[in-house]
Amino acid sequence: LIINFSGGIITKLISEDATDETQLTLMTLSGVTAGQTPTCDLNPSQTEFWVKLDPSTAKYGVYLKAMPNLDFNTKSTYSLVVECTDGVSTTQETFTVNIDKNKSPTISNLHSK
Repeated sequence: LIINFSGGIITKLISEDATDETQLTLMTLSGVTAGQTPTCDLNPSQTEFWVKLDPSTAKYGVYLKAMPNLDFNTKSTYSLVVECTDGVSTTQETFTVNIDKNKSPTISNLHSK
């Protein structure tokens, strides 16, 4: 059983002020045992992220939950261990999420004399 993240990308950068549920990557599973239905989850489970089946693609995806309360100063990187099983084989892969610190606002359109 092999987990492949979309485009082979295993790292994603998201803003610490993200509030909407967001798909971070989709996964393709290969080597599934015939007659078995694979399932995937995070191990250990993270409160800010989850793995769920995307009904439009019939693939599992790693998602940022809505209203995740991310704080760059508290935790700037999450190593999400995705575990998939087909009832016979189990495998794990790590997907890394880096948090982008909010920038202070700047004013650049002031009138000059």
